[in-house]
Amino acid sequence: GENITQIFSSPFLRTVQTANEVAEVLDLPIKLDWGLCEWLNPEWMPAMPETLSLEIMAKAYKRIDLSYNAGTPQYPETWEACMKRTGETSQGLVAQFPTENILLLGHGASVIGTAAGLVGEIAKMEIKASVCCLVKIVREKQQWVMELSGDTSHLDNIETNVRFV
Repeated sequence: GENITQIFSSPFLRTVQTANEVAEVLDLPIKLDWGLCEWLNPEWMPAMPETLSLEIMAKAYKRIDLSYNAGTPQYPETWEACMKRTGETSQGLVAQFPTENILLLGHGASVIGTAAGLVGEIAKMEIKASVCCLVKIVREKQQWVMELSGDTSHLDNIETNVRFV
């Protein structure tokens, strides 16, 4: 295994559902972080998306850590602002937990942005951010290296219409 010690998830329901499955297997809490949410693109959503309250979400998903709730989203958001937000989120989390193996659960744009925050612009060119893809980034000495860039080999049905390639 990957010896994951921390789980951070976008507060959007579909990522919380996935995070909960992983958290159950690993016996870890889930920390919800708005820095990992989807790109708040006004072309996709006419207003700030509504999410369940932290308390309601925690009743359904017992692994949610109620003491942690980070990030403040700004709607609407440009692509550049999304990349900045998500990149700063990944940089902040690895700085806060420098010796831990962290799992980040996000969406197409936030997957690319969090990776770019660690490995740089190459992430924007190499990651195929399809549904349920895996991106693995490891620290080697003083730099980050991307070992997986959108792997979907664990899936039976692979998304063919990928928004972020």
